[in-house]
Amino acid sequence: MVAAFTVNELNEAARDRLLPRLLSHAERGGRVLVVEPLAGFVAPWWQTWQRAFEAAGGRANEWRTREPLPAIVEKLDKAAGLNHRELTGRSLLI
Repeated sequence: MVAAFTVNELNEAARDRLLPRLLSHAERGGRVLVVEPLAGFVAPWWQTWQRAFEAAGGRANEWRTREPLPAIVEKLDKAAGLNHRELTGRSLLI
């Protein structure tokens, strides 16, 4: 099961129902990967999920990578005053 940049889009009640289902899936031998942005304000629920994944034998990671951007993205970044030279994210895996 892969949930990438989607769990944060759920309302709190839906997230609360999803977490035990994902952990149950892992208990039955399935694998679960959750990926979200690194910014803490975007996912205030992250720490609760991280503790639950780690308690179930999973792990949490933060990652950063520098990749060359396509020219159009560099131009858009500059025009918008943004800087995407470093991509960041975090993941939960069990």
